[in-house]
Amino acid sequence: MDLAFSFARTHLSQLLATASLILYAALRHKLTPPGILAGTLVALIHMLHPWQAFFWLLIIFFLLGTVVTRIGHKAKSRITQSATTKPTTGTAGESGGEGARTSTQVLANSGTACILLLLHLWLLTSLPFTSSTLSLSPGLYSPVLQVVLPIGIIAQYAAVAADTFSSELGILAKSSPFLITAPWRTVPPGTNGGVTVDGLLYGGLGSVLLVQTAALALKFLPPYVVMAPGTAGLLTGVGFVGSVIDSVLGAVAQATVTDRGTGRVVEGAGGRRVVVDGGRVQVGWDLLTNNGVNFAMAALTSLLAMGCAWAMDLSLARCPPSSTRAVRHTMQREQADQAYAIPHVSGRHDASALILHPKELPRPPAKLVAYKFPDLAQHSTSGKPSAGSPPSERKSCTQVPRVY
Repeated sequence: MDLAFSFARTHLSQLLATASLILYAALRHKLTPPGILAGTLVALIHMLHPWQAFFWLLIIFFLLGTVVTRIGHKAKSRITQSATTKPTTGTAGESGGEGARTSTQVLANSGTACILLLLHLWLLTSLPFTSSTLSLSPGLYSPVLQVVLPIGIIAQYAAVAADTFSSELGILAKSSPFLITAPWRTVPPGTNGGVTVDGLLYGGLGSVLLVQTAALALKFLPPYVVMAPGTAGLLTGVGFVGSVIDSVLGAVAQATVTDRGTGRVVEGAGGRRVVVDGGRVQVGWDLLTNNGVNFAMAALTSLLAMGCAWAMDLSLARCPPSSTRAVRHTMQREQADQAYAIPHVSGRHDASALILHPKELPRPPAKLVAYKFPDLAQHSTSGKPSAGSPPSERKSCTQVPRVY
């Protein structure tokens, strides 16, 4: 009960935002009941991570996706049709939209980010100045993963936003779409793998908006860092590439079903496969559903972004070399006593630089004898640990308020 109360108190704004959006989604039928449960779970996973920027990035993605889905809704209803409507009448009221989002659709667009978030949260427990609302055993000390995982998380949302903008706004383009794997072939609007120049530009816009949102959130919310320009450029480019990957996967691994009577593309409810009957024609290989394509695209884009960041030696934050060097010298000096001394750990200083730039730092000693938080000592339940106390007697060091 105490843990739940503490969690609610420290995450009040996030809980209110989640409750408001869940209520809106339920009243406006934006999510099915299982979709609401999945969305709540995804939001809670994002709340567990000490970097609040990721949670608000999720919220902005949901809001932007809702807005672009509503744009041109009536026009879209005349371009494609739903698999649940009568196939051959072709009336304008038969919407091709997929209706309320299911749990599978929610996880397809945010599952990769959730996995990376939980892994990054576990890795952060290997750093002595990071605390969490969860009681976790120390994670692996992996400087490379601690650097690239946040980049993968943002890249995933940049990619799914680019895909959402591209598909929801590109379908309204006046020009005929062409198949991305065969640009000389025109295809009906809504065809899997079909793109337009307008749609590609909208995809780039979606990527830019999400990356800039992430940059602002990282600056004004924990971990309070300024995104490096090179990293922002990489994330924007990879997000755009993600929408292209989605189109390629749709062209080669997802079947497109059209109605014989209307000639319109038939969309499966909830991103599921469309049942082919006598009045419908299927084109392409039926290897993945729309949800499978979205999840594969998100995972591949995250891996691509993390691989590029590692190869280009990019990190999430822009860290002044002088401050990194000062922290490194401090750590080297204190290693003689087998203790960490981070005197600037409180406030909005560059303690986050240690998380975001661990490659610049030496590996911590095998046995950490003491954690020193001079200005937070009053929060310890048992006082400052002695230099010779074993790790089991230093539990009080994790009782301090969150330090990022």
